[in-house]
Amino acid sequence: MEAHSNLNYSRKHLRWLILRADGAKRSGAPVSHVLALLILTTSACGPSGPAMAPAKGRVTLDGRPVTDAAVAFTPVGGGPMATGNTDAQGLFELQTTNKPGAVVGEHRVTILKMQESGYNPDGTVGPGGIRTQWLVPQKYSMAATSGLTANVGKSDAEHVFELSSK
Repeated sequence: MEAHSNLNYSRKHLRWLILRADGAKRSGAPVSHVLALLILTTSACGPSGPAMAPAKGRVTLDGRPVTDAAVAFTPVGGGPMATGNTDAQGLFELQTTNKPGAVVGEHRVTILKMQESGYNPDGTVGPGGIRTQWLVPQKYSMAATSGLTANVGKSDAEHVFELSSK
């Protein structure tokens, strides 16, 4: 996988987090919690960082490979988030703060693939507002609802996520 796939995920996910923060602000929820989460998940732990191991896998939806999806592993015990994008075969390799792999241990997993529309050619929001089409069901985009977990260890075991649109 190319190094820029992590950057693509980061931009996609940052935009999504900002939209969620904006929604939280309108609903009265503390935006500082969203921002604190963002800072914690993008920072490394100490000069050498936490113990890392290779993390790769495959994502399918109803038996078909999911292409161009953002995959994130968030350590249950704390630490930096590992991210990556799926390729044409639904395969991904994760990186953590620009280093290959993920923090060793149990992770909550999210998989995000959506398409937004409703923008004017100049990038401003059109009169109908922004519309989101979830190409992977929305429940998989949030750790609280995805039901997905992974245990990253010292082995090169592939993490397989067989998602359902139902």
